[in-house]
Amino acid sequence: MRDGLIAELRSHGATIDAGGLATDFGDAEAELAAALDAVALVDRSRFARILGRGRDLPDLLHRLSTQDVARLAPGRGAETVLTSPKGRVVERLFVHHLGERGLLLIAAPGRIDAVLSHLARYTFAEETGLEDATATTASLALVGPRAGDVLERLGLPRPEPLGGASATLAADVVDVLGGNGVSREGLAVVLPAGGAPAAWAVLH
Repeated sequence: MRDGLIAELRSHGATIDAGGLATDFGDAEAELAAALDAVALVDRSRFARILGRGRDLPDLLHRLSTQDVARLAPGRGAETVLTSPKGRVVERLFVHHLGERGLLLIAAPGRIDAVLSHLARYTFAEETGLEDATATTASLALVGPRAGDVLERLGLPRPEPLGGASATLAADVVDVLGGNGVSREGLAVVLPAGGAPAAWAVLH
């Protein structure tokens, strides 16, 4: 599913590494300036994304992490740290409440197995409905102080930091998140992987 997005990135001058990551677009200095002073669009699709639709997931996360996520309201979010019973860090998670569609958990690239294994270890009768959505979705982040201007131009909602809102972009239903996958700064659009090339073209 990544082929279409990679082709779109290359059409904008991207250099793609062996792992399918865009390393630059031909002018690293200008790209850094855009991220610091204006806005830059970044492919964050390699970050782990987990959907959880089970009614017991918020309480389970509350018991296994450092923040109160059990009482998150739809459209809100939290940054938390998944820990072991001895308090050792397992993974930092961004938790976004998507309303009736459940919770979206975002973790670092390559950490999907560690997170799912840890949650499964402490799941007994709880209904969590966990699903690895990393390959079936894409995440496009807007980084920089003018990230919100892009959403405004496209008529998309701008959620509060760590919040989330549903919208339509390039014919797909998407989730606009208050955060860029690394921090609560910036914004991100999570959408079906097949729609990523068209979304990139619109957001660019």
